[in-house]
Amino acid sequence: MRDYILRRLLLVPITLFGISVITFIIIQNAPGDPAEMKVSPGVGGEQQADKSVSKEIYERTLEQFDLDKPIHMQYVRWVGRLCGVDVRVKGAKKTYKAEVQALLVEKYRAAHPAEIETQRAKARKTVAEQNADLSEEDQLARAEKQLDDWINAQAKEQRFKYGAEIDTIRTKFRADYGEDFETYFSWDGLALNRYKDGAKEGEWYPLDFGRSFKDDREVIDVLKEKVPRSLELSLFSIFLAYIIAIPLGIHSSVSQGKLSDQVVTTTLFVLYSLPSFWVAIMLLLYVSKGGIFVRWFPVGGLWPELEPGQTQTDPSVILSHFKHLILPVFCLTYASFAYISRQMRAGMLEVIRQDFIRTARAKGLPESVVILKHALRNGMIPLVTIVAVILPSLIGGSVIIETIFNIDGVGRLSFTAILTRDYPIIMAIFTLSALLTLVGILISDVLYVMVDPQISFEGK
Repeated sequence: MRDYILRRLLLVPITLFGISVITFIIIQNAPGDPAEMKVSPGVGGEQQADKSVSKEIYERTLEQFDLDKPIHMQYVRWVGRLCGVDVRVKGAKKTYKAEVQALLVEKYRAAHPAEIETQRAKARKTVAEQNADLSEEDQLARAEKQLDDWINAQAKEQRFKYGAEIDTIRTKFRADYGEDFETYFSWDGLALNRYKDGAKEGEWYPLDFGRSFKDDREVIDVLKEKVPRSLELSLFSIFLAYIIAIPLGIHSSVSQGKLSDQVVTTTLFVLYSLPSFWVAIMLLLYVSKGGIFVRWFPVGGLWPELEPGQTQTDPSVILSHFKHLILPVFCLTYASFAYISRQMRAGMLEVIRQDFIRTARAKGLPESVVILKHALRNGMIPLVTIVAVILPSLIGGSVIIETIFNIDGVGRLSFTAILTRDYPIIMAIFTLSALLTLVGILISDVLYVMVDPQISFEGK
């Protein structure tokens, strides 16, 4: 068993690599341009770039999110950040722009020395007034930095004056890299730091999923905000589903063909056939505040609006929080326990027909001991199989339920990310779901042996 677990653990990174490659390729080839949608939200993904949007801003957006690089280099950069290293890319286009800017700055410095000295004096005066606590040396350095930024901005405006010189630089790059030199990128090494505010050279920051295209926030920070909301709903629904489904499945199996079994079976089939979105809407219409029948439950979000002086630890706020949970948790639970109870019933019916159960009954053991001690353990195998899909569902959330009840969780986040082509968010959610699925499968295999010692993975 130990060797089997080790082999499975070694397969996890290989499997994750394959899943991430396929997911990355599919996402990158999906219709739509995330850079275009970011700089011009009113423009659809299938349409041409909005002419009112500056081409320069569009190109800067592409560079900021690595979208100007070939797809293989984008993937390498993404994997590098995930592992806590920067894959530094040397791009001909970036070098070309740097040479052009250096030319413009040189020309501007030569043509406007008086203006530069005037601006230097202004910068030093401003820095001295705003940073009196700094040393004179630091003030001069900061003033020179501001002056350089000003010169760069002024020089860029003079681009139209030096078309011939810029064409010479472009010709040189075409000779070195080919006609399409702007898409040429090459490997330039690794570094144990990343582009992060406050990061120091040599510091290691693993699990960096990048920044969201939508609001430029760290993806990991977005997930830290959304995951707890979906996790709370999922934990409650799974717990309730199992504590209801297992007893129902056992009762239905031991009373097969009786009236109680027929009632339970019919009820579960009805529940399982009801669409969750329809049930959610009916609950909002009839039993929530603002409904047309009774007004028992609040609607929208997971927490009430806090009054002045209140905190989330106040008993009244916690009670209201649980009231907010009732409707979405019910909608997530009823179909689950219907399905789980049917699996439990099927597993128990298969077990109680076997010879060892008849032997236990023949020995005179009480029926409760036969069912709960001998049959239940083996009948749990179908439920153990479901563990593989439970773990990813813990953070996956439910798009429909979260949208209907206005819960800002992972399900709603993933749907929004797909609509806005927010690739880093999509990749993060897919990667975490794939990892949890692989872990769930491994846990299922271990639980098989715990539930039924006759199952062995030796030699596999």
